[in-house]
Amino acid sequence: MTKGWVKFLFGLALLAFVALAGYISQMTAFAYSVPDSPANNLISHEDAWFYNGIDGWNNPSGGWTLSVNGYKNPCPASYCDGAEQGHAAKLGPTRTTGNATEGVWHTFYLQVPSDGAHTAVNFQMWLIMRSYDPMPNELILTISGSNDGQSWTPVFSQLYTGDITNESGSVGGYTFVSYDNIPSPNYAFYEIRFDGLYYDGNGSLGMKVSGISLTTNAADGGQQPTPTAVPSPSPTVPPVPTATPTAVPQYILQSGETLALLCADGTMPTTTIVVNSVEVHCP
Repeated sequence: MTKGWVKFLFGLALLAFVALAGYISQMTAFAYSVPDSPANNLISHEDAWFYNGIDGWNNPSGGWTLSVNGYKNPCPASYCDGAEQGHAAKLGPTRTTGNATEGVWHTFYLQVPSDGAHTAVNFQMWLIMRSYDPMPNELILTISGSNDGQSWTPVFSQLYTGDITNESGSVGGYTFVSYDNIPSPNYAFYEIRFDGLYYDGNGSLGMKVSGISLTTNAADGGQQPTPTAVPSPSPTVPPVPTATPTAVPQYILQSGETLALLCADGTMPTTTIVVNSVEVHCP
């Protein structure tokens, strides 16, 4: 091989390497850039996207771990500046801390103060969950409210099971989940809680959540739209029929005639003498 061919092949290899590096950099930093959380999110930006890890959340069993993967996890637009990677909280197999214990529930929750008078809350997150037969993974989302930060009352709950993916989407298979106008009686504190049940199966991915948001309608004055009152139609009262008097048969006796009357039940009728006539009545 001549020196010219060596230079030519080296140049091709260098160009291919630069192109590949640029492609990988683009995938890891920008491929799954998603909109930021709402500005009035009760959850801090770092805890919503896990950019300070998962230590801001309560993780009693230690089963939930931090997933850092710019190619597969969603990344908020304000953070995807070419250096950051997508973060998520994960329940499932990991490469560093070992797999979560299978077949038991692992709780992961955060408690936050509210932001003013309100009558409803809104929730959203990015979620992915993959399962393999015969045992599907399960995840329960529960939103609870409290006025003292001690006693909690559920206001919303949702079960996810099996496969929750969006392989045709552009965010690493994640599905965007959103619930709006959940009625809530103006609680002072809220708890966002995940209870996950994981089975490894044939290398199950488990489940991951990120971009978690809880907002209230306090910014709108805490008022739900007042429905326009529609007057109920007045019921139609049927007319009361007027009683038609029963005609009283009359019989005029001729001179010398005699009339004998009996009631239908064989009893004798009573008589009442009125002017120029006699009325006969049966009981």
